[in-house]
Amino acid sequence: MESSDAALVTRVLHGDVNAYGELVSRYRDRYARYAVHMLGNREDAEEALQDAFTRAYRSLSRCEEPERF
Repeated sequence: MESSDAALVTRVLHGDVNAYGELVSRYRDRYARYAVHMLGNREDAEEALQDAFTRAYRSLSRCEEPERF
């Protein structure tokens, strides 16, 4: 059974970095397609995506409602 986003966020908040990898895997392709569409090339899209996922990870400790992730 697949974990919900909220369950994965909760696991990350309790120190499970692998759970964040699961979240990234879940959304990476969708966001990558959107980023390529918006930025026009794959390299810029990959860089923007990496920055976004890194910022999200660093900000996750401020997440008060994991179910809204």
